[in-house]
Amino acid sequence: MTTKALRLKGCNEHNLKNLSLSIPKECVVVVTGVSGSGKSSLAFDTLYAEGQRRYLEYLSPDVRAHIKLMKRPDVESIDGLSPTLATGHATLTQGRTTISSHTDIYDFLTLLFVKAGVQHSPATGKPLERLTRPEIVERILSEYGEGERIQLIAPIKLEDETAREAQQRLLAQGFVRILSGGEEVEEVNDEKDLEVVVDRLEMQEGIRERMAQSIETALDLSKGILKVQRGKSGEITYYTEIYVCPESGLSFPPLTAADFNPRSKRGACPACGGVGTVSRVDFSKFLWNKDLPLFDQITPFFKELPPATRRAAEDVLTALEGHPAYKKDPLKVLIEGLDEPLKVGKTHVQLNWKGLNRLFEDAKAEIPFSETSPCSLCHGQRLKPETLFCRIDGQSIATLEKMEVARLLTVLPKLAIAPSKKALTEEILPEILTRLQFLEEVGLGYLEMNRRFDTLSDGEAQRVELASLLGARLSGLLYVLDEPSRGLHPLDTKRLQAVVRALVEGSSVLMVEHDPQLILGADHIIEMGPGAGPLGGNVIFEGTPENLLSASDSPTGLWLKEKATPPFKKSAPA
Repeated sequence: MTTKALRLKGCNEHNLKNLSLSIPKECVVVVTGVSGSGKSSLAFDTLYAEGQRRYLEYLSPDVRAHIKLMKRPDVESIDGLSPTLATGHATLTQGRTTISSHTDIYDFLTLLFVKAGVQHSPATGKPLERLTRPEIVERILSEYGEGERIQLIAPIKLEDETAREAQQRLLAQGFVRILSGGEEVEEVNDEKDLEVVVDRLEMQEGIRERMAQSIETALDLSKGILKVQRGKSGEITYYTEIYVCPESGLSFPPLTAADFNPRSKRGACPACGGVGTVSRVDFSKFLWNKDLPLFDQITPFFKELPPATRRAAEDVLTALEGHPAYKKDPLKVLIEGLDEPLKVGKTHVQLNWKGLNRLFEDAKAEIPFSETSPCSLCHGQRLKPETLFCRIDGQSIATLEKMEVARLLTVLPKLAIAPSKKALTEEILPEILTRLQFLEEVGLGYLEMNRRFDTLSDGEAQRVELASLLGARLSGLLYVLDEPSRGLHPLDTKRLQAVVRALVEGSSVLMVEHDPQLILGADHIIEMGPGAGPLGGNVIFEGTPENLLSASDSPTGLWLKEKATPPFKKSAPA
């Protein structure tokens, strides 16, 4: 055991009575005692708070402006105090954070899928392929025989211009063969697609250089898509340097880490915004009064809408009353909407009516009498379809995250990763497996990785924190733990003890604890007391477990020797 120590002098925080003591560092120290004796006042309100305050105080003023600094505890001096981290005691993460995101496992799974995932078409479920430009040249040279005539065609994606404007631009660049609807045209229709014939070639010896240059031009024009057609009207084959589904025509850029983040615009499911659930109300279940106009029964719901949206909605309802479909089945039109634009107001502005639920969703207003249900597009998995259709050995990131810790520990090492991508994952998989092993060691192998933090018990949440701290591999810190054995079966306490011991490598651990195994497994014990509140605030024992068992005036020591009843309730917080 080290001789390094943390020295505290004259502490009067809360009920502590001018406390002065020396606490050994780089070892496990347990603070125990009756409820209300001052354990938390010493561990959290003094040592943790001052360690945090000192560290944050030396950050730049710009950073400190966004952080609420802790108040200085009532203490004369503390020497040898390291930066502090705490688990439990109101430090736990809430919100949509999951076990996998809190332990950084999700970040490493994201890297794994970015490096080794195979993108599939959401339309067909089939794997998508992309090629480099040299690979496209070689593929065409090998697939078309000598003497065959082919056309190299670039599909033009219209973004900030009309088809006619794009045609004029291409003609000015020297491209004379413009296709629309698969046919060569002199003037394109703005409502149709637009393609340009970049080159017509006859496959023969010496054609490589010209073909390579034309392929470069076509891919630049189309932003990564090349169509090769036999003759003028024969079979068409796609060659792409982005992912394209030939059957549906959908194209996808390579996925990045942002595409796997449900909180980013790039990764979130477009239907639910990355929440995983939608709020809808079944208006058909309402008891409509047939003797009253539907208009009068619907408009009270509009008070939740922004004023401008409310006025527009009322105008739409007025226009609906004269529509043939509304006259035939008014309730259906109100709820489900119309398939065609609706002429609204005196100026007959054309608007699309998509129904009541869509009205509230688009306005981001609270839907009256709504029920929350899983999103029908992402099925509660929060990510956009193209991300969910990225697979490794048939598994998506969502299916892996849904697994329990223990199951994921067995599944991950067996994933069949393409040989060409294995080298890219050699450093990623061990990081995931190590963190999963830490979760298993603290007795959380039964939890699903996508379990939300705010649904965990205090004991479970704190042990997730412990596993996260182990995975971070930090050193030079003082870890302050609040009853990490809370909610843990006695058979798992020994494994927890090993995890706590692992934190000591290069750091120090101070934990408030009542569990006999953890008390006796500590290097140093501080017992607070003798009573609670005004009767506490003193150190009534300090020393090793051996000294504790031989102390005749220690309630905890007498209890551990089974000579007295427990001096505290195990479940009671300090």
